[in-house]
Amino acid sequence: MGITRMRETNQLTLAQAAMAYAIAGIPVHPLRYRSKIPATTEGVKDATTDLGTVRGWWGMQPGFNIGLACGAVFDALDVDVKGEAPGEESLRKIRALGYVSGAFAVQSTPTGGKHLLFAAGGGGNHASAATGLDFRGRGGYIVGAPSHLDAGSYTWDFTLGNRLGATFDWDGALAYLDPERYGTRPQPATRPKRPGDGQADLDGLVRFVAAANKGERNHSLFWAASRAHEKGLDLTPIHAAAKSIGLSDKEIQQTIASAARARSRV
Repeated sequence: MGITRMRETNQLTLAQAAMAYAIAGIPVHPLRYRSKIPATTEGVKDATTDLGTVRGWWGMQPGFNIGLACGAVFDALDVDVKGEAPGEESLRKIRALGYVSGAFAVQSTPTGGKHLLFAAGGGGNHASAATGLDFRGRGGYIVGAPSHLDAGSYTWDFTLGNRLGATFDWDGALAYLDPERYGTRPQPATRPKRPGDGQADLDGLVRFVAAANKGERNHSLFWAASRAHEKGLDLTPIHAAAKSIGLSDKEIQQTIASAARARSRV
């Protein structure tokens, strides 16, 4: 299994998924049953891609949740919405300026939050309770699907190809969201433009949909679906990207069907 197929872990057992991540080159370590707490003494420092070690951990306890070490293959932006945490609003704001357009995967958490994956940039870990955002780099980890908590399961919404996109500009995003605490507002990032005819591959269309603001989600999905119909591309990742930004399955299906009907009249 490679990065492109991480969504398949949603349907695997915990032991199978842990092995799949390790095969994909993502260091894993066990977490306690239905918990985010490490099950080994050294925690994320024990993370490995060694298949014998991984097989031994989950052979000992098939119910171990899965920790995915950050900073090697990817960094992660953790969007917290528990209680009064304003992670969703912060994500909406930085998405509008293109700060998350480089994300190559999105995972939903049991409490309604998100994990967005970016190319590893070599940095460490940061947290901002005021914005509801945390950044996990070297020395950090996230919980990986299909791990379970009492509130539910972790699930990958979509993953793009092996082109891991851009790194995440934590300092720029935080300065934009909270300039009094983090400095002056930076030059806004450039929002992704619609892919041109020569760029209308599946990854580009998925990124375009995933970066859509709340007021333009259906319009962006319609445009991307129309291009996908023209090119004969698989619409499944586009559907997943639309779901990751808050559209319901019914809305997505209706918009994709409308794009198909419009295309058939051309």
